[in-house]
Amino acid sequence: MFTCRTILATGLILVGLCNAQQVVLNPDDSPLLIRNVLRDAHVSGSLAYSASCKSADIPHVGRTRHSGSAAEVLQSMFGDRSTIRVTQERNGLVRMAEADVPTDILKIKVHHISFVRGDSEPITGPPFAVMRILAAPEVEAFMKERGIRTHSFRIEGFYPRMPEILGELNDVTVSEALDYVLGTFPGYWVYGNCTKLEGTRFVN
Repeated sequence: MFTCRTILATGLILVGLCNAQQVVLNPDDSPLLIRNVLRDAHVSGSLAYSASCKSADIPHVGRTRHSGSAAEVLQSMFGDRSTIRVTQERNGLVRMAEADVPTDILKIKVHHISFVRGDSEPITGPPFAVMRILAAPEVEAFMKERGIRTHSFRIEGFYPRMPEILGELNDVTVSEALDYVLGTFPGYWVYGNCTKLEGTRFVN
């Protein structure tokens, strides 16, 4: 669920950039292009979108010559016809969100999350941090009650050694917990939602 690049596949104001010039790239380049914009601006963020149940690929972006804030550049990269809207919060986090994507899982309130294992050792690596967040009793109960399923995850990164995630969180939402991990792993976390024709729902 993190891109720097880790994706857990388990699932502003509109900026008018009619003159922005784009070059279409391979869809596989999109995560890297988004990451580079955030990295160059020294900010992190998140992406929430309606996913394809057949693929964990994130929405496609293209290169742009548009300059401005990270939010403005990313908005231009998604294109004028995209349903993705990009905003930047006061704390600097950049939010890329598709209109009408269900975000109920991200809003679940979790009483306690510890990033320390039973042997008193800290969690190492974003996949284990994400697993710890999604293993919270409140999250598991919510997904079980609604029949929401998850897939496997993959991680792609450039860390010579995975940093350790420390600390505990109390009374936070899932999205706030994911933001916390960005403090150790700058980049962005990704949340995708899809519903199959028979009604089965998956989150990426």
